[in-house]
This record gives sequence, C-alpha cells and structure tokens, in this order.
Amino acid sequence: MTLHWTDALAQHWGIQATLTQLAGEYDLNFLAETSAGEGYILKVMRPGCDRALIEMQVSALTHVQGQQLAGLYPEVIATQQGAACTTCLDADGNLRLLWLLTRLPGRNYAQSGPKTQALDNDLGRAIGATDRVFETFCHPALERDFKWNLMRALWIKPELVVISDPGRRRLLQKIVMDFSVILEQLQNLPIQAVHNDINDYNILKSLRSHGWSRNTTFHKKLSKKFNKLDKRFLFIGPGLPLTEFS
Repeated sequence: MTLHWTDALAQHWGIQATLTQLAGEYDLNFLAETSAGEGYILKVMRPGCDRALIEMQVSALTHVQGQQLAGLYPEVIATQQGAACTTCLDADGNLRLLWLLTRLPGRNYAQSGPKTQALDNDLGRAIGATDRVFETFCHPALERDFKWNLMRALWIKPELVVISDPGRRRLLQKIVMDFSVILEQLQNLPIQAVHNDINDYNILKSLRSHGWSRNTTFHKKLSKKFNKLDKRFLFIGPGLPLTEFS
C-alpha cells in the first residue's frame, strides 16, 4: 500500500520520498522523507470524502500564513499543476483525495514529557491566538451537518432511547431539555470558527524554542534575507536544547 502512495507523491508533486504510515482515525497519513532530509505529510482522505472539507482546511491554513502564529501550523504544498489537492485511485479502485503539508519539527505531545505549567501556558496562548486569527475566517463548508458543532446538538435527542440505563437516560434528557431552552439565545450570539480538536495527539511539542524568530514582527524580513534556510528554524539568539524526560 505504501508503494502505491509513494508513486502518487512522485507523480503529482514530483517528490521522491520514503513513506512511513502515521496514525489516523478515518484517513491515511504518511510521513514522507526525501534522501536530502526534507519532510512532508501526505494525507490520503477516506473514500467519499467531501472535497469542500479539504478546501476549507486548505483555506484555514492559508488564512494563518502571514499571521504571527504562522510557524505553528504547516503549509499546504501545491501539486506540480498548482492545485491544493488532487485525486488518485487507491489499490481497490476507490477515488481518493490527496493533499500535502510541510512537516513541522517536534514530538507528539501525548508521548512527550514533562507536562509543565509553563508548557500548558504556552499551549493556552497558542490556542487563544489561533481562535483570535479565525475571527475573520469564513468558508461555506463551515455550515454543514457536523455533530461536533454544539449548536446542532439536538441530533442526539431521538437517539437517547438506545441508552438502557434509566438513570443515565434521564440525566441526558435533562441536559437536552435545558439546552433546548437556551438554544434561541445561543443562536443570537456571535459565532466563529475555532480549532475544535485540540488533543494530545494533534499537538507537537518543540524540543527547542529559545531564540526562535518566527513569533517576532521581523520574521518575514529575516526569512527573505536568509531565503536559503528553512524559515521554521531561524533563530535570533542562542538556542537552548531541552532535555526530553521519559
């Protein structure tokens, strides 16, 4: 299976790389590493995935570029034809959507430690800054049938009959009733897009951040001046490597 997507990466992006499969709930995710040490993330969406969903994610990632937190998120790599995503048949003949991202440095947050208060504070600031940037983000695919959208939580009401425990069912029925009472008020409040899936497996912890230029106001200027260097690794002072504890 990996060889199939290796060929697709070469065909559509012109990148020769070795693929290593990563974790994923519905879709296929691969770490693509070239012989020169360059890294990418190839995403192969599940059969039947709505193209608008990918276009929305591409637009969201494009939206954060040029912002102060741009270095916290990967960039979309266009195909050789200039498209943000493309299609390819899998080994079973199913049509799949493919798109490619830059690889960010760091270690999976769930598998790294220690979880210090300072680290939690940094994470909180990053989440807050992200939501602030998305105050001005709009895309038609945000308005879709999506169970994680709490404004549409009443989808669960007819499903409560499957809960066999009477006490638990009554508790959930009460929650649904209380939600129904305030729903109209909630609908009159401002609504915006947020990153609604911040969990330990969706976060990378950087092992070296002291002196990074990417969160400064002159990061763009430095990127242009040192354009032969990867802009994610520009430092304005001595970097202090952090020890990773198990």
